[in-house]
Amino acid sequence: SFAIPILKSRCEVSVPSYPGPPDISDEANLNKEGLCTTTNNLTSKSSCSKYYECIHGEKPTQKLCHNNTLFSKSLKRCTNSLSEQESKECGLSPPTKSGKSIIYTILTLYTTSTLHYLHYSLYTLHHLHYTIYTTLSTLQSTYTTLSTLHNLHYTIYTTLTTLQSTYTTLSTLHNLHYTIYTTLSTLQSIYTTLHYLHYTICTTL
Repeated sequence: SFAIPILKSRCEVSVPSYPGPPDISDEANLNKEGLCTTTNNLTSKSSCSKYYECIHGEKPTQKLCHNNTLFSKSLKRCTNSLSEQESKECGLSPPTKSGKSIIYTILTLYTTSTLHYLHYSLYTLHHLHYTIYTTLSTLQSTYTTLSTLHNLHYTIYTTLTTLQSTYTTLSTLHNLHYTIYTTLSTLQSIYTTLHYLHYTICTTL
């Protein structure tokens, strides 16, 4: 996971470490597991506009210099007053009274900081896009499941309605059968009575 940069001072800002081994030039300050063996700020091999904050027993944390400053190996902090040797190592013109050198330094620092923030913003947007895509896929799957359950519910409802109608029909037929049975019993009784009466009359005659 990546944390949003937290401004700690006017000159420093925390950024997440990018994938891959840290480009630390002071490797003697790290053990085999890549953990700090000292508490200090370590120099970056790739850029003077960043460094690594090292706390004993923890992994180095990449930091960016802010407000047009660069990291000084000798001072172990971000500054706008590099030595002549450090300026050369960072690819800058040696400190002079020339206004062109100052403008060049400012433009270089501004461009480097801007590119770092642009890279971090694009990386964050990529992760946001992936999160949105995953969420939409999950919602699509959920919608499909709910749609299937809705169709199943409708089928069950239709079946129950049909069974209810069948039950009503069977109940009506049962009542009709009972009526017919009662009528036949009554007719049987009348037939027996008439038969007995006929026999009595015939015997009398």
